[in-house]
Amino acid sequence: RSFVDLLENPDLAGPEVALSYNLTYGISNNPSFKKFRRLHAVTMRTKDYRYIQWQKELGQGEIIFQELYDHRIDPDEKNNIAETNPEIADSLSKSIGKNLR
Repeated sequence: RSFVDLLENPDLAGPEVALSYNLTYGISNNPSFKKFRRLHAVTMRTKDYRYIQWQKELGQGEIIFQELYDHRIDPDEKNNIAETNPEIADSLSKSIGKNLR
């Protein structure tokens, strides 16, 4: 969808979430990634959180690794809270699925 209207008038209400995509070819220092030739990441940014899910196929299948950062208290993304906040990670993962359709 075009963002031209928002660029011309920043006071307009924009989308509640932003999605971005990434592909890695085994270059990460994360040990969870080493055994995979490549992994796809979908990142969702909300007002409060940044959530990233890594999968073999973009937005499909098993989630290999999750990252969740609370920008209200951790704007530099130093503490991945996905494991300690599975309900938030699960909710954002489901939201990614809805937004990819």
